[in-house]
Amino acid sequence: VENEVLKSLNLSIGRGRVFGIVGLSGAGKSTLIRLINQLERVTSGSVLVDGQDVTTQHNGDLINLRRHIGMIFQNFNLMRNSSVSENVAFPLKITGYSREYIKARVEELLELVGLSEYAESYPARLSGGQKQRVAIARALALHPDILLCDEATSALDPRTAKSILDLLKRINREMEVTIVIVTHDMAVVRYACDDVAVLDGGDIVEQGAVEEV
Repeated sequence: VENEVLKSLNLSIGRGRVFGIVGLSGAGKSTLIRLINQLERVTSGSVLVDGQDVTTQHNGDLINLRRHIGMIFQNFNLMRNSSVSENVAFPLKITGYSREYIKARVEELLELVGLSEYAESYPARLSGGQKQRVAIARALALHPDILLCDEATSALDPRTAKSILDLLKRINREMEVTIVIVTHDMAVVRYACDDVAVLDGGDIVEQGAVEEV
């Protein structure tokens, strides 16, 4: 029997919105957002980002697409042997920006996330919330249009999670970045999101404005 992961799924995310995808473990939430930046490839159907079908893009086009889509994860995915500033600088370095630009951009991003004084610290010395702020700064380095958040607050205590959600809301408001938040926690959706889709067994069972759903 063929393993169906997501089927007959139709979803539209508005530009500049904070969009929640909520469901139990195994519902397909992480798979769904990984289709947006094509970390998972589709076998049928299409995924449109800014009107372009990203499922047809390969190599250089795909690299370019991913520069416009930042991503943060539940377990932060920081480089342990690199300082905070080196972690944030990493996508800028591999893209080939000048040393002067990288230095200025890293300083700007660390100020945005409230970690300027931790620039030379290493991840092992940071709290969970601070690590996630570093990950957010790194995800914003290349001025993405979209920020994907895969269970980004589920490893954090409630107060720290709220501060991260406040930061994401501010980024959405001030930088006009579209944010997609995957979570199993409806409280996160109620607090941070404009719209929500409820995923169950690979199907969207409900979607709409948060206050309606």
